[in-house]
Amino acid sequence: MEWESKHPFLKPSTKKGENYAYCSYCKCDFSVSHGAMNDVKNHIKTKKHSVNHKAVVESSKISSHFPASGTMYEKVSVKFILFFLLYFFFKSNKQNIT
Repeated sequence: MEWESKHPFLKPSTKKGENYAYCSYCKCDFSVSHGAMNDVKNHIKTKKHSVNHKAVVESSKISSHFPASGTMYEKVSVKFILFFLLYFFFKSNKQNIT
């Protein structure tokens, strides 16, 4: 269907049948039986879709807030944490021995 290729956030509805599209931004099904592309344009113009589209575009993936696995930052962080764990472990055991 033409609207699927132009709008990757739209898929054929699995709940309501071939005359409906599912919008992954709005998490809803809407009819495309009146004129497919015109129905899609009307849905895209709705306030619900505009708000949800903006939220998707402006939000970032949680993985972008963490360094990639195996980076120098990650290796240094692990060594740093291990150093402090060992430091406090031996410091507390030294006080118990004396």
